[in-house]
Amino acid sequence: MSKNGCLAMKYFYDHETDAVSLLISDFANYEATEDLAPGVVMYVDGRKRPLAVDLCNASKIIDTNGLVPMDEGPISINEVLQRLSSSPTGQEVLRVLNRRSDAMTPAAR
Repeated sequence: MSKNGCLAMKYFYDHETDAVSLLISDFANYEATEDLAPGVVMYVDGRKRPLAVDLCNASKIIDTNGLVPMDEGPISINEVLQRLSSSPTGQEVLRVLNRRSDAMTPAAR
C-alpha cells in the first residue's frame, strides 16, 4: 500500500520475450496458480485473491507501448485498466481480477 491508501502495483516488461508481469500484492502469501487464458497465469493466495499476473505474448493482451523494458517499475491501477482494456483477452483478465478482489478498482480502499 502506498501512503494514500491506494494499492501500489509494479510491472516488469521483458521486451525480448514479450512478457509482462503485474505484481498486485505481497507474494509472501502465494498458494497456487491459475491459467486464465492461453499465455495468462494468475498467482493467488489461499483465499484465491490475485497476487500477480504473468502475460506471455503480452503485446497481444496488453498495450505495451511506453512500458520501460527490463526494469521493475510502478504502475497505477488506472493505467493497468486502460492497458488491459486494449484486447479481448485483456478484458477477460480484468473481469477475473475484478471478481476476485478490489485490487483493480481505482477507488479501492
